[in-house]
Amino acid sequence: MRNLFASTRHIPGGLSEGMTLRDIAARHRLPLSTLVVELRKGTRVEMEHTSSRAIAQEIAMDHLFEDPHYYVKLSQMERARPVPNEVPLRPARGARGKR
Repeated sequence: MRNLFASTRHIPGGLSEGMTLRDIAARHRLPLSTLVVELRKGTRVEMEHTSSRAIAQEIAMDHLFEDPHYYVKLSQMERARPVPNEVPLRPARGARGKR
């Protein structure tokens, strides 16, 4: 994980540009340790979209800037999402299609 106290950017113009994780924690009046945990979660999630850990961390930092509980909420939404029903390979017994 990159230095959490540095503000190096690989994607210009992000919401957290010029900020460190400490700055974001202060903005939300949360302990730094809380944001460290959330940044680790967020980096894992964002690695689904990039092969660069540094870019994944930047994306996660931008989300945490907006909402320090972003990844908690995302996880809750994903767990609550209904699993789509399987499409049957053949109609159920007695079912008739329109003719």
